[in-house]
Amino acid sequence: MKKLVAALFLMAVPLFAAGPITFVVESPMSGFQEDPVVITPGFGAFSFELDPATGDWNIGGNYYTLSGSPTSVGIYGPAFHSTAGGSLIASLTPLDFGLGTGMIYGSGTFTPAQLADVMAEHTYVNVFTSAYPGGEIRGQILVPEPSTYAAIAGLGLLGFAAARRFSSSSKTA
Repeated sequence: MKKLVAALFLMAVPLFAAGPITFVVESPMSGFQEDPVVITPGFGAFSFELDPATGDWNIGGNYYTLSGSPTSVGIYGPAFHSTAGGSLIASLTPLDFGLGTGMIYGSGTFTPAQLADVMAEHTYVNVFTSAYPGGEIRGQILVPEPSTYAAIAGLGLLGFAAARRFSSSSKTA
């Protein structure tokens, strides 16, 4: 039992020793998320990392089989899932490999208002091409459920309590 408690503690310590919680989410991109819907063989996905305490973010992703090279890529908002609207928040850099395939990347810091839109899932990544000047593929930026944070905090508290009990029981033995 003591080994189990010690293992739980050791798993929980790095979560809090690392400082503020940063999360990474994966999001798909497709023409079906555009408004109006775009029928395209193009698709993609991106990984989005955010530190909610500072608003610092990083993004990296790939796109495949677009109708051509991207003319523009960016983060837009505020806009609800699959609805038109939103202003450019940040430009992203495309690295096109030809044949409508390539990568996107970028980083920056959101303002408090932009961060609120991100946390409410009212921001998205849009990839534009000459054939689709309104956007060929799009993917909503998603955030983890609040219960995820609660589970992480709960594990940390469990580890702390277990360590205290383990420490006090080893002193009496």
